[in-house]
Amino acid sequence: MFLIPVEDRIDWRRPPWLCLLLIAANTLLFAWSSSHDQRVLERLTNTVDTELLTDYEWPLWLRYTDDAAMVTLDARYREQVMLYRGWMDREFDAAVHAHWATEAPPAAWQEARSAMARQRGQISWLRWGLTPAEPTLTTLFSSQFMHGGVLHLVGNMAFLLLFGFPLERRWGATRLLGLYLTSGLGAGAAFILFFPNSMIPLVGASGAIAGLMGIYVATYRHRRVEFFYTLGFVFGSFRASALMVFPLWFGWELVQHFTSVSNVAYMAHAGGLVTGLGLAMLWQTLQPNIIRPGDEPAAAALPDDALPAGVLRLAESLEFGQALALAQQHLTRTPDHMPLRFFEMDTAAQLDHARLQHSFAASLKARHARQISDAQLSQLWRHFHELGGDDVTLPPPYRLMLAELCLRRRDWRQSRALATTLRDQDNWQHPRLERLLQQLAGEVSSGTSPADASPADKA
Repeated sequence: MFLIPVEDRIDWRRPPWLCLLLIAANTLLFAWSSSHDQRVLERLTNTVDTELLTDYEWPLWLRYTDDAAMVTLDARYREQVMLYRGWMDREFDAAVHAHWATEAPPAAWQEARSAMARQRGQISWLRWGLTPAEPTLTTLFSSQFMHGGVLHLVGNMAFLLLFGFPLERRWGATRLLGLYLTSGLGAGAAFILFFPNSMIPLVGASGAIAGLMGIYVATYRHRRVEFFYTLGFVFGSFRASALMVFPLWFGWELVQHFTSVSNVAYMAHAGGLVTGLGLAMLWQTLQPNIIRPGDEPAAAALPDDALPAGVLRLAESLEFGQALALAQQHLTRTPDHMPLRFFEMDTAAQLDHARLQHSFAASLKARHARQISDAQLSQLWRHFHELGGDDVTLPPPYRLMLAELCLRRRDWRQSRALATTLRDQDNWQHPRLERLLQQLAGEVSSGTSPADASPADKA
């Protein structure tokens, strides 16, 4: 299953340097390790009596794997199996030593085994991968930059760019690097927790990248994002808040861990997801102005120079609370400045939900004072919903304004829903509400068909 956001596009005028550097580092290390490991294997076959070692250990390998197909394998290929599978499997080492513990091992085997182990210790993924039974602080970090093959590398780097680009724009390179590496540590810790005695090394950036997915959820939270998904041969897209997809991502890792037979470290992914989400939410709680305002779809088409220089300067300095306050001061003088309206709403949404509600209420006040048009308010209402805004928690007078807006735009269905909720559920009374309900009743009695489109569709 793939479930990925597809709204953000890379702006090459502001390249995601951290993501590009991480991709370069992982790619160069993979190229080096592949070449290095091949030389190590060649040196091993040239300096170790692999034929003798195979004769001693092939029966033990058959017992260890319990693979019927191996029994009839031609003797010419047994050395290759042992070289690329048997002697690279450190859990097989334990089985070999347990066997020879019952009797004195032959001196020839001891010599060949020791020589092989010395050479094998130079293999990059064995040396720098995270072995749960023998963890070190060094391998907790180094394992995040090792990969087991080209497809492993390419897949991880694609996801790194996909999630890292919007997050680098929001968090900044330095903070995101700290979150990325710490998420990788969390992924490694989860792998050790679930497989404490394993001698199989963990390699790959996928745990840290899963952390980016958790950070993405914490960053966007209630914002409705376009997601592309594949499930087998079924694929499509849908819009949902980022928080809604976290259980899907996390649940998928758990299901795969308990049901599939694979060498994929699903619990490391789960650990990275939880670590990234928790760290990002904690950081936002301690420093609520830490995230930069994003390029929301409605504001993306507006040029940056349409905003006052002081507002932009404060936003670029990560002083979002002050940037919001200054934008609101400008709006008292130029209430119909739509770029500022969108900026105010975007920034308020990043700070907290209550400020988003307050921001939209200010736009409703501006419409009531005839400072903005119905069309402009409809655009702001749509963006309010995209950012996770909730009509139900607005005070009744503001919801009445929305019901009146729907009536003016001939969306009688939505107007009636808002008005009847105010009357029946909130038990709220106002002369304007009564007049609105009478007008709606008149529309129905005259036989006019209510509109099915929402205000957002009509904007």
